[in-house]
Amino acid sequence: MNNSYDVKALAPGAWAIEMEKVRAFLVAGDTSALLIDTGAGGVNLRAAVCECTALPLRVVNTHSHYDHISGNRDFPMQFAHPLELSALLQAGFRPNPVGDGAGFDLGGRILQVVGTLCLTGASLEAYIRSMGRILAMEDDGEGGTVRRIFCCHGSLEVDMDTVRQLKDCAEQIRRGELAGEPLPDGSARTLPEAARIYRLGDVALIV
Repeated sequence: MNNSYDVKALAPGAWAIEMEKVRAFLVAGDTSALLIDTGAGGVNLRAAVCECTALPLRVVNTHSHYDHISGNRDFPMQFAHPLELSALLQAGFRPNPVGDGAGFDLGGRILQVVGTLCLTGASLEAYIRSMGRILAMEDDGEGGTVRRIFCCHGSLEVDMDTVRQLKDCAEQIRRGELAGEPLPDGSARTLPEAARIYRLGDVALIV
């Protein structure tokens, strides 16, 4: 195990922990903290967490890919979506089930769970319902307004214009207004044969 990580503060009580090709997120409230994903292993993630907070810690996995769960063994209190439990059990972990709409009360800050059907079929995206207040560092009283989106891979933050384009793309797919293209050979072996790529402007969705 090594210390090849970099901790970046996102806002008061919120950090990104950068590792090779993947990142985890840590959010702390007044009484406890939540670690979102644990990376691919080989990193002293507990040391990274201790740099930020000494509060009691829980872990939630967004999904069961190895590069998001391999550090779980260092943290006893684990949570995941019920549809991800089988894969996590096979990997040797014993997470507690947590479903859509559940909340992690960290004391003065609540993270709400939203399930999204992607990647492994039941990916869990744990996010802060009051994202506008916590990550934009302002309280505009709009509760569920999402103002910033952070990613586990690639660029740390997604431009909100890109999010709006993706939303438009999804809506046009749903209305049958976009024609999908076959995926390039060998580009996505884990996806169903019927999967298609839909392009709109500078963005694309695989459905």
